[in-house]
Formats: sequence, structure tokens, C-alpha cells
Amino acid sequence: MTTPDTDTAPPAQLTYAPGPRRRRRKWVRGILVAVVLLALPIVVLRVSVPLRDRFTFILQQDRCLRFSAGRDVVAYTEDPATISQLTGGAPAGPDWATLTDNGQRISFFRMPDPLRHLEQSPDVNLLQGNGPVFLHSRTAPGGQERLVVVKVDLTRTFLRNPNLVLGTVHLFNASVMRPATLTKAPFVTRTNWQPPAPVPAWGALTLLAGQPDWADASHFTIDYQTPTGTGTIDGWLHPDDTVKFQVRDGPLAQPAPGAP
Repeated sequence: MTTPDTDTAPPAQLTYAPGPRRRRRKWVRGILVAVVLLALPIVVLRVSVPLRDRFTFILQQDRCLRFSAGRDVVAYTEDPATISQLTGGAPAGPDWATLTDNGQRISFFRMPDPLRHLEQSPDVNLLQGNGPVFLHSRTAPGGQERLVVVKVDLTRTFLRNPNLVLGTVHLFNASVMRPATLTKAPFVTRTNWQPPAPVPAWGALTLLAGQPDWADASHFTIDYQTPTGTGTIDGWLHPDDTVKFQVRDGPLAQPAPGAP
């Protein structure tokens, strides 16, 4: 009787990838990790800088929406004595500036720092001018909160020069800004206004800081002074984001001297 032959040799060992290839994999992985680590700060910077700028803008925007100035604060004046008193002979200060013509200061106006920050931000098209003479939030009936910025038209700077021929001259430029959010940019609607009585006919004009009406969220007032008397200008924010102005009383509500 015979027995079958059997293989008593030990089983062959399994083989794997050679050592050099394994080291190559680690080398490639290390390069990829290094590239990611080098690129990460750039990505974070590109994302975080715009986000930081948006937060800063919204902070300054909120300060403008809540801005408050006393009723007796001069926001704008063309009166030489008042200019001299407010400036002490300096051309500008922390929150105000002056306009000069041939070395003579012809107007003084306030420049709150939060508003200056908004104006220097890209894509914020607030109307240029002297002021603001009103800066605060207002809400039209049935509407949402808006930032209302009222300034004195820049063309008033040139009214003292009789050799210049000007087009339409306005007293006020109003910018109504839909507030920005982290996901939405601001949007500005503009309104220009000139009172029925030509302001230059009444002499140097002084405008006191505009005041919000706490009984009417759409309404605000701006008190004014001229050599011939004082009065008040009313403003209302409308649902279409325009501003309606009306002279309540005083010289600007009357025909100009010598007018037909």
C-alpha cells in the first residue's frame, strides 16, 4: 500500500509593494500637505478681509443710523463771524472742515467720522456736498428703516462769483440709503431740492443740526438762520425712498426781496 506524496514545505510568504515605492508615496503626500498649508493662509486672508470690511462698514453704518447732534449745533454756516468763532482760524478739525475762496473761508460744515467712513467705501454713491445738516434713520409709512443724509449742494460755493453762469442750483442734496447687510450691498436713492424763495437773496445762511421727529418716524426738521430772520424746514421720507422738503416758516417761506 502506497501513500500519496505530500508537500511538507512551508507556505510561501505574501509579497507587498517594494519599499522604495512606499517611500515615494510618503514623499508625494508630504508635498501635498505642504502645498495645502501654504495655500491655506491665502484663502483665509481672501475670505476674512472682505468679511472684516463688511463688519466694519455695518458698524459705521449703525453709528450713522443712530447719529445725534444737539439742536443748537451749527451744521453749516456762511456767516463770517460764526465761521471765525467755530474754527478759531483753523482750516479744519476732527469732525468739521471749511471751504476757502481766494484765501477767505466762505463756509463751515460738519463731517462726522462714521459718515466719512461710509463715503470712502467702494460702491457707496452718497451725494457729495457740505454737511450733513441731517444724519439719522427714518422710516416711511409701511416701509423699512433707511439712512437719510442731507447735505448742502456744492454749487452754493460758487454763488458768490458773479462771473460764473450756473445751471440748476439746489439748496439740499438728500441721499437715502437702504442699509447694507453681510449679504446685501447698500443702495442709494437721491433727491435734490431748492426752496421757492432764492436763498442767496437772504444773505449768509446758517443751518442747525437736523432733528428726527420722535412722534413721526418719517419726519425730521432743520432749523435755519439768516440776517433777516429764522425759520424751520421740514423733511419727510416717502415710500419710494425720496425726500420731500417744505419750508414751514421764516424768510425762506416768503418771496425774495425785490422779486416780482
